[in-house]
Amino acid sequence: MTAFRTLFALLALTSLIQADQTLTIKKATYGDHKEKQTVDVTSKVSAQVKEGKVRLVVWNDLFGEPAEGVRKSLQLEYELDGKPGKLEVYEGDTLLIPQPKLEGKLAIVSAHYGIIPDYTYDVTTDVKRYLEDNKLSVEVSNDLFGDPASGEFKWLKVVYRIGDVELIKQAWEGQTLNINTDEKQE
Repeated sequence: MTAFRTLFALLALTSLIQADQTLTIKKATYGDHKEKQTVDVTSKVSAQVKEGKVRLVVWNDLFGEPAEGVRKSLQLEYELDGKPGKLEVYEGDTLLIPQPKLEGKLAIVSAHYGIIPDYTYDVTTDVKRYLEDNKLSVEVSNDLFGDPASGEFKWLKVVYRIGDVELIKQAWEGQTLNINTDEKQE
């Protein structure tokens, strides 16, 4: 019975700690910030905040397509527990607030190449070959992965884990996808 009470107390304490955490999205814009082709997505990001946290993959499906043919980013200003912060997260990457401490071994969970989700190849084994010294660097190309959709623009989507944290990173055909366990969110 004592173990049950201890577990219950820990769960109650954890929920109280999480309930005290407040996250407010002050401003969020998505698009090509260099060319000023952006849209205000403050309300969309704010709607994703749950229990003082936000976790989402930055993607056109959520924010629309304000600048075709270029890699976009989400720039945001926020306040976490009264402290201001700024982040820029690129299209296809994972936004996490608060940012967890990423410690541990880099592990590739899955990798798919093509027109996501319709026409893809599972390229997990191929991508794992490029994992070295807790880093991944892979050139995204048909030469490496084959061509699941001839004549179409393709993506490489990699689901990976660093310690206990699962993340997603994506890159377009012709780009290099880099994951480094020492890097902070872009």
